[in-house]
Amino acid sequence: MSRRVNKRLQGLNTRGSSRPGQRVVDDAPLAWLPFIAASMTGLLVLVLVAAWFGGKSVEDSIESTLAEQFLEAGLRNISVTADGRAVTVSGAVDNEADVAAVVEIAKRHPLSRTVSFEDIRIVVPAGEGGDVSVEPVPFVVQWVGSEATVTGTMSDESALASVMVTVDSVFATVDSSDLVVLTGVPSESEWLGSALRMVTEISNRLDVGSVTVNRDVIAVSGEFEDRQTRRDARDVAESIVEDSVLDFVSGLTVKEAPPPVKRQVVELQTTLDDLIKGKVVEFELNSDVLTDVGIALLDEILDALRQFPLVPVEISGHADSQGETEANLDLSLRRAQSVLDYLVAAGADPTLFEVVGYGETQPIADNATADGRKRNRRIEFKALEA
Repeated sequence: MSRRVNKRLQGLNTRGSSRPGQRVVDDAPLAWLPFIAASMTGLLVLVLVAAWFGGKSVEDSIESTLAEQFLEAGLRNISVTADGRAVTVSGAVDNEADVAAVVEIAKRHPLSRTVSFEDIRIVVPAGEGGDVSVEPVPFVVQWVGSEATVTGTMSDESALASVMVTVDSVFATVDSSDLVVLTGVPSESEWLGSALRMVTEISNRLDVGSVTVNRDVIAVSGEFEDRQTRRDARDVAESIVEDSVLDFVSGLTVKEAPPPVKRQVVELQTTLDDLIKGKVVEFELNSDVLTDVGIALLDEILDALRQFPLVPVEISGHADSQGETEANLDLSLRRAQSVLDYLVAAGADPTLFEVVGYGETQPIADNATADGRKRNRRIEFKALEA
């Protein structure tokens, strides 16, 4: 038995021994290196796959949940794309309320980090039988110098293109991001040409202004340095809409001028009193039609008014006591208005005048005599301080 043990010990010593001077090398650790590398690679692949499936799971959850919520809200034409936790929403809805609903639903999803909305279009079909069922947003062009902003709704791409051709030719910079095509709004073919011509003409006269078309009304706004340029612009605006379907509303104003000093008021009143002293603005009998004598006197008065362009004036008509009181009041007012019409036609600024008819209520002579009644049938001019 000892011999067998010794042999086995010899065998073990032989495998574990080396010759004298020979280095002993243990090869066991090197055999494990390929296994370790393969294990690490596999683990990395598993991690990546798990991460991909995890991310994909988040994206699928966001897309499916939002799609379901949109359908529940009746929003059937909305698509959702998730890239990680970044969400993009696009599609078509019926109205602004639906747009708001899309935004609210998308932003409240707990897994989404950011939400962007691309091309959320409002598409409303025309009513049955071609009836228009959509209220248009007013068409507005506003400008400051060479920069303009255009907003509103157009019925089709052709109308929108017409607008852009005009505004691009008039202004150097145009913001038209809020000018959109909305299916179902009424055609603008009957007024668009007039509106674009208005933009061109008025912007040439105003550094700051706007043109607005709302339903069948066109409004033009802006402030001028003086009354003459304002009047010229208004005349042009009225001529543009004269044969159109649009009603015109003027928001054209004049920069506030300083009030006339009292000295100017006194001087003008003195001049007017001297001109009409012993004279009357004559009319045809029982009429508001001026005679040649009346016109000649008004021409002299007009020259005096031009020397004091800032002083407002009251034009008052008066009558004698003969006839009906109401008829006298009406005639006195019509005669005062006739005087104003003549002065304005000759170039006077209508905004400087007030027209009043006093009838027989302010006599300056005795109505019992012919001479007194003649003096009472008169036109008076009163210079005003403001």
